Amino acid sequence: MFMRDRVKILSFALAILTAGALPSPAQEATEYVGGRQAAANQVVVKLRSGSRLSVAKLRRLYDLDRMRRIGNSEVYVLHSRSRSAGAMLRSLGSRQDVAYVEPDYLLHATSLPNDPRFGEQWALQNNGQSILGSPGTPGADIGAVYAWDVTTGAGGPVVALLDTGVDATHPDLAANIWSASAEFSVKIGNRTLTCAQGSHGFDAIRNTCDPVDDNGHGTLVAGIIGAVGHNGEGVSGVNQQASMLPVKFLNSRGTGTTSNFVNAIDFLIQVKQMGVANVRVISNSWGGNSNSRAMMDAVSRALENDILFVSAAGNLSENTDTSPFYPASLPLPNVLAVTATDHHDQLMSSANVGPNSVHVGAPGAFILSTIPGGDYDYSSGTSMAAAYAAGTATLMLAGCPDLNALDARTVLVESAQPTASLTGQTISGGRVHADNAIKKCNVPAFTMSTTPATVEIAQGGTASITVQIAPTGGFSDTVFLGVSGGYPEALFSYVSGVVTPPASDTLTIRNTLNIPLGTYLFSITGTAGDVVRTAPLWVVITRAVKGNPQSSPGH
Repeated sequence: MFMRDRVKILSFALAILTAGALPSPAQEATEYVGGRQAAANQVVVKLRSGSRLSVAKLRRLYDLDRMRRIGNSEVYVLHSRSRSAGAMLRSLGSRQDVAYVEPDYLLHATSLPNDPRFGEQWALQNNGQSILGSPGTPGADIGAVYAWDVTTGAGGPVVALLDTGVDATHPDLAANIWSASAEFSVKIGNRTLTCAQGSHGFDAIRNTCDPVDDNGHGTLVAGIIGAVGHNGEGVSGVNQQASMLPVKFLNSRGTGTTSNFVNAIDFLIQVKQMGVANVRVISNSWGGNSNSRAMMDAVSRALENDILFVSAAGNLSENTDTSPFYPASLPLPNVLAVTATDHHDQLMSSANVGPNSVHVGAPGAFILSTIPGGDYDYSSGTSMAAAYAAGTATLMLAGCPDLNALDARTVLVESAQPTASLTGQTISGGRVHADNAIKKCNVPAFTMSTTPATVEIAQGGTASITVQIAPTGGFSDTVFLGVSGGYPEALFSYVSGVVTPPASDTLTIRNTLNIPLGTYLFSITGTAGDVVRTAPLWVVITRAVKGNPQSSPGH
């Protein structure tokens, strides 16, 4: 029996060795398995002694086109024409005659940026180095160096900086400042603004396309998010190849108005809708205690246009659960509220917290960044922390462009690095972590969308919405659909409620006659094990037609 098994294994090895070499991983397409980058459609497998898997059976089961033995042990690389690495892992991993099977992981040479002051950027890599005379705690950083092994931001979305403007001529920023590829026009209030080719953003105070920084705060924020990395100059941003669109609505004293904020948001929505700039993230390192309906409506429009709104939690040493700080405290699912930690992973004493209202922490103390005039300086506060979170969000979206704004916030919160000083102080109890976020967002999952995204329903009427689910990264599991938010009087039903993507289902909403008129936001949810994805659905309740309540088909 032993000799027959030995001959069988040797025959299998000979067949594999003569089947042709595999190209190197650098020549192959890639996929993410468990958040790690690996060669696509390819696995490493070791068979148990006496395995009954023949070459012919393997070829048939997994549609193999290439295979080879590696090393001096009975370990082989299998490549499929049609099966993802994830699918082969699940199937081969369940077989008793397989000792182990794993992805053919990609390995990278870690290259630290050559920016001369990178060693002072403890938030990107904390080795315990001394910052302004105070040694730090190793590991109290956002894991940027490891995230850069996956992406440095090339080809990613545009991040808008709502602030005091930016010094677009700064040598460590200029290459990463968004520039209009052609002339375009937007309508601001009742005026039309035309921006020239090569312009860099919007000044909502002067209503021009030239957002010059006359305060310095916006330039500090820009350097944290997207100072050019590996250019031998100064510092590196979280996103080394960012596309930053400055929008000035704060004046030289760092003060702005709600009306100018609304105009700033409308500018960004228009340039996105026109295809001028793919704005996916807005960085907001400012705020106050005044709750504004106009502000709420503007951020809601950003949500409707799939824009994540990252906001500083404030520096008043308060609990925003009971003392809200806006816009961070706006109850919208695209708002990410960020507090600040120091280089020891301790919560900054001045930073606002909120167990139910602040989502995450991020580095905010003794942060070295760019300032106008081509120079650099240190600063502290939740402004800096929000910039690190916004930079992480844009870096993550460069690697996972299919995430919508709601899912991007979810991933950033769920991938936060657990931090003792933030436990019970924030929703996540953790610090933003770029490497964790990129690995989590690349786990096989799915995307969700609704058609229409906004629907009108009369009081007492009904409406039907198509919910579309598409797989990403080789996802093939079952998704359970649900609904949350909105108003409690609504009655929901799916045709199935359980789907395997790619697929769609129909959601029917039935209203009672006593629902107040208004606009309500629902979250359409999909759950598959630990993976949860959401899509926003806006429902506008209109007055019932007397004697004949009906719903419109949506728009």
